[in-house]
Amino acid sequence: SLGEKYDYDSIMHYSLRSFSIDETKKTIIPTKKYKSIGQREELSVGDIRQANRLYSCQPDENQCLINNGKCQHTCVNLYRGHRCICRHGFTLDENGRSCALSCNQWLETPEGLIYSPNYPSTYLSGMSCMWEIRAPSGYFIKLKFLKFDLEESGLCAFDVLNIKSFLNYAWNDVAILCGSNAPDTIMVKSNSVRLLFRSDYSVRNSGFKIFYKFSRSVCSIHPRSCWQAAPKQQLFLPSLTGERCDKTYHASSGTIDVPKNRPATCIAKIQLKGKRNIILRIHKMKLSESLDCKDESMTIRKGNKLNLISKLCGDITRQIIKTRSRLVWIKFIVKSPATILEISYSSS
Repeated sequence: SLGEKYDYDSIMHYSLRSFSIDETKKTIIPTKKYKSIGQREELSVGDIRQANRLYSCQPDENQCLINNGKCQHTCVNLYRGHRCICRHGFTLDENGRSCALSCNQWLETPEGLIYSPNYPSTYLSGMSCMWEIRAPSGYFIKLKFLKFDLEESGLCAFDVLNIKSFLNYAWNDVAILCGSNAPDTIMVKSNSVRLLFRSDYSVRNSGFKIFYKFSRSVCSIHPRSCWQAAPKQQLFLPSLTGERCDKTYHASSGTIDVPKNRPATCIAKIQLKGKRNIILRIHKMKLSESLDCKDESMTIRKGNKLNLISKLCGDITRQIIKTRSRLVWIKFIVKSPATILEISYSSS
């Protein structure tokens, strides 16, 4: 190896099932968990360094030190040149420098990793991505959540990962996830699974890293451990502690019901017919004040794209907010018994 570290990404590395008579059996298992091996797309950075050492080719001037080698994401210095590498969810453009969003994938390998775009950095705003996993007939699909951190909301209305399985000629919801408390493992009783990720235009968290694997025995032996199409009341995970006050309002005016008990995380949705605009009136609000309102908050968004209007905390009295929209979402995060919220709305 000429002093190089073990390179799982090498183009010379055998795959998991190389030389196997039964394609379901592995002949080599990485000691590093959840690491993919056997790629045949390009030389890895380690391959190039090793070749340079073998033929005594020393890297010349580090071109990555000047303007990051004109790379949009990551620059890797090579002998007589450099290479641009894109983060997860992006592919390198034909110009060899720019990175284009490419987070829709069809996965048919027996196991692999799925990352939120830009992982491990925060995911981007306005994302809409799909990963479809297809296993052979007779197999099921296991999803193991190694990392999971999305914006939390009562109905996962803002940032969300929706897992669907293909059963009875239709795509059925298995789980709708947000927040940071996803289940450790989901075994889906289907050989076709879709993961749909959507982010809104405000809060951005670190995202997710999910390991998937084809399985043929677990659901047959332990059917209760497998997930199928879930009842609606079981879709939204994690279940939030405290009172739930999710409610939809259609009247042209009214008072917003706020949580009486603590803690609580709730969504109020106001949706009017016709070309009417919603006007919010904050008569009195007393929430604990913190940097970026991370402790307690009231977040107001509008429209189907959930565009952010305002995120509020602290003490407010007699404030009017003209939303210029007939669809408004209000998310409350309250923890203290001393919290006061008196809010009404009208339309114009």
